[in-house]
Amino acid sequence: MKLPFSNSKKSEKGQEEPQVYAPAGYNTDLHWRMPASAARNLSKQAASKTATEIKRHSRTLWNWKAHKGAIKKFTEANTANQNAYATYRSETDKSRKNSITYVLVIFALVAVLSLASIVKMFDLTVIKHKEYVGKAANQRLQRSVSYPERGNIYDRNGTLLALTTYVYNIGISPSALRSYLIDRAPKRSEIAEQVGKILEIDNSKMQEIIKQTDKPYIQLKRNVAAEVKNKLQEYLTQENIYGIVVDPVMTRYYPQNEYLSQVIGFTSKQDDMIEGVTGIERQYNAELSGQKGVSYKEVDNFNRQPLNNSLNLDINPQKSDDVYLTINKNIQEEAQRQIDALTNITEPRLGAFALIAKPDTGEILAMAQSQTFNLNKPYEKPRLNDLRIKYLIKDIEDRKKREEKARKKREYDETWAKIRGETLPTTAETTLDPTEIKKRADIERSITGEFDPFKNEQDMAYLTGEVWSNFCVQKSYEPGSIFKPFTLAIALQRNAVDLEKDYFSDSPLWVEGWTAYPIKCWSENMFGVNHGTELISQALWYSCNPPFSRLAERIGLDPFFEYVVKLGFYDKTGVDLPGEGVGVQHALNSLDMADLATLAFGEQATATPMQIMNAYIALANGGNMMEPHIVSKITDTNGNIKREIRPKNVRRVFSPEISRKVVELMRGTTHDGYPGQYIYSTGLDLAGKTGTSTVDVDGDGKDDLSCFSTVVIGSASNPEYIILIATLQPLDNNSYGTWAVQTAARRLALITHNELHKKAEFTDYDYSNAWRKHIVLNYKGLTLQHAYMDATEVRGLELVWPIGTDPLDEPITEQWPAPDARMIDDGKVFVGTAKHPLSSLNIQGNTDVPDFTGLNIVQAKALAKAAHINICIDGVDPKGVVISQDISRYNEAGVVNQIRKWAVVRLRFTAKPYDPEVDDVVSNFKQAQVRPTQNKSDASPPAGTATGKKTGKTAGQQPPVKGTKKH
Repeated sequence: MKLPFSNSKKSEKGQEEPQVYAPAGYNTDLHWRMPASAARNLSKQAASKTATEIKRHSRTLWNWKAHKGAIKKFTEANTANQNAYATYRSETDKSRKNSITYVLVIFALVAVLSLASIVKMFDLTVIKHKEYVGKAANQRLQRSVSYPERGNIYDRNGTLLALTTYVYNIGISPSALRSYLIDRAPKRSEIAEQVGKILEIDNSKMQEIIKQTDKPYIQLKRNVAAEVKNKLQEYLTQENIYGIVVDPVMTRYYPQNEYLSQVIGFTSKQDDMIEGVTGIERQYNAELSGQKGVSYKEVDNFNRQPLNNSLNLDINPQKSDDVYLTINKNIQEEAQRQIDALTNITEPRLGAFALIAKPDTGEILAMAQSQTFNLNKPYEKPRLNDLRIKYLIKDIEDRKKREEKARKKREYDETWAKIRGETLPTTAETTLDPTEIKKRADIERSITGEFDPFKNEQDMAYLTGEVWSNFCVQKSYEPGSIFKPFTLAIALQRNAVDLEKDYFSDSPLWVEGWTAYPIKCWSENMFGVNHGTELISQALWYSCNPPFSRLAERIGLDPFFEYVVKLGFYDKTGVDLPGEGVGVQHALNSLDMADLATLAFGEQATATPMQIMNAYIALANGGNMMEPHIVSKITDTNGNIKREIRPKNVRRVFSPEISRKVVELMRGTTHDGYPGQYIYSTGLDLAGKTGTSTVDVDGDGKDDLSCFSTVVIGSASNPEYIILIATLQPLDNNSYGTWAVQTAARRLALITHNELHKKAEFTDYDYSNAWRKHIVLNYKGLTLQHAYMDATEVRGLELVWPIGTDPLDEPITEQWPAPDARMIDDGKVFVGTAKHPLSSLNIQGNTDVPDFTGLNIVQAKALAKAAHINICIDGVDPKGVVISQDISRYNEAGVVNQIRKWAVVRLRFTAKPYDPEVDDVVSNFKQAQVRPTQNKSDASPPAGTATGKKTGKTAGQQPPVKGTKKH
């Protein structure tokens, strides 16, 4: 830096160098030079100040040392100032940077909060607009909801099956309880006592309740019946009592209790709205429920009272609709009675069922099963719970036997291993997982304790999985030989068989892919002889398996299963009931010859009863697959039809000619001497087929139990109804065969025939069997099982007993009619035991004796049934009319005679005198005779074949099939 008072010059290097000053008046030899370091350290101001100081001391020697300290202090001060300024600038820059950061952070926060506010405002004003508008409205509006009465359910004849009624919840306001009578007003304690008596509440409890005056309301009893409510209100009105609150509650009521329980279904209550849980109640819930009504009124915020002159909004409830079923009550009741009897006597593990439908429309006339329950009390113990416990005990015993057998085998193997000096591999001890332990504990409680589905999972599983479920729609089983008519129809449709020329061998058949054992005829399994070579029609009548496997081979694998798919065995039928299932069929992408050979006679694949019925509907109506339905129409509360369920044709499966031919051939199954002979009933012209399938229950590779089925088509010449009935896995597999279900099917055919107003048409063959009569045996002392087998299988009578009787452990103690009485086929015999007496049956009292004179056999049988009378026919000309009866309608005084219900009246059809050699001849129910042939294919059995004579096990019982593949 150049000082203002210096004479500087540049050096050779271009740098300024300080010069020597020589003040005037002084010795010029005394020169003073400012050091370069001082010049560098002096600022401009300091140099100026120094120059001024030198001038002031003119002609005075510059005392550098005197000013050196001042210059140093000045320099230090200046340095400090510079450092302070540098520090200030540094801090100022840092502060500026921090300020910018703070500004950015604040801006970001403001932006985020603004965005959140915008999102929240959007959520409140757009997304949740309705919600908050509703909340705002609720603060100024009072909303009340009203529900329409649920619609009724009727059968086809208008019988009421389900309706809506009211029960009542009774409560009390203890502080308000008093009588306002002027005179003789009862005390509070007296009121409480009387109310407790009416509601069946203990008086001490009532006295405690009325003391709780700090509580505004206490509920006394829920679901009080109308009769009790009326009695209570009468007392309250009479004594002018206030403080008792009666609230009506809408509920569902089923006047028939257990009748058609799985079809009708039951309901539950959700938010004061009755909703269907099962059955028709669930399937048609929308139609039965209607639409709820809503009312809005403006109210004040203080006590929520309606405001005057305010606008109110009322949306009236939409009335519900009524549903009419296709069910015929008389047919349904008889079906349930036959199923109850079949279940009681055979004790089937999976139960029994009956399904009746019309083939031309797909209407279901009856649907019955073993498991029924009270629709008004769906959670109470089912009546078949004892049978369930019997099977639970049996399963435990069987498991213990298997475990003991395995233990003994292990001991045996270990013993022989020691003898041979060998060592068996150790097996880990089997331990049960917690789930299995709990399951066994629940089963033990089910056996020993009370039925409680809310505490016992096994009891609840029993209700939901078996009792409430509709077996006909939701469960499946192997149909057995009732599948054979479909195989025959497929073969005829494919021109794979000539009914008059093609013969098939009934010898054992080995199937490719299944080498365990051959397919055999039931006759060979039971008696060691098959039916030889036979027409396919004869194979159908005798129910032989090998011919149908050979016939299926002719059809071919793919064509056969193409028709199985067309028959609906791979799809749901579309019936208007909830939870419909399908059977387990062979996978279409991995079929083999064993699948073909076994399904040809209905084994190794399952189907639901509804699937089987729908396939038979197609077979009986001319080949059209229909959509079955159980609802006929839906009406409003005034009876106006809103929707009518019309028949729906899904597709054609067979030609009318093929269908008619197969049904005609099925008529031959009911001939005497054939497995379906118990289906036959005089005058009904029935076609039918029996079936038996076998089941390996315990997994040991052997068939343990059987399923016995029967299909009946009436009439064969003009099908108007189809009956499918079965008992599945009876407890005693050897005592019963298809004859038991055939008998039940025959009796169902009788009532269905009458209900459809079909006229019985007698052929010569029918007339020859109409006069058969049977002597009633003395059944006292026998078990129900023995009496049932004698009366039903041997004599063709109908044995009736109180349902619930143990078939093996309760000996019969009484019967009616008395032993040695004579009656025709299907006459009724009633028996009772000490535990289940005859008095529990509705056969007490007398009935008027009808006048049978002038009636033919058909009319006489119908009149006898209507009058609750058994009849016996004398004479050898049943084509004629009744000319006399042993008990006349009128006595000598002209008064109508009365006899005990179901007593026997003997009718004479000819004028020939009574001859005990003729009139007292007792026939066996089924004799080994063959109905006269009608065409070449309706031939007699080949020589050397089984005749079907009833000796213990007969052709009526189809044994387990031993030639099937096990999947």
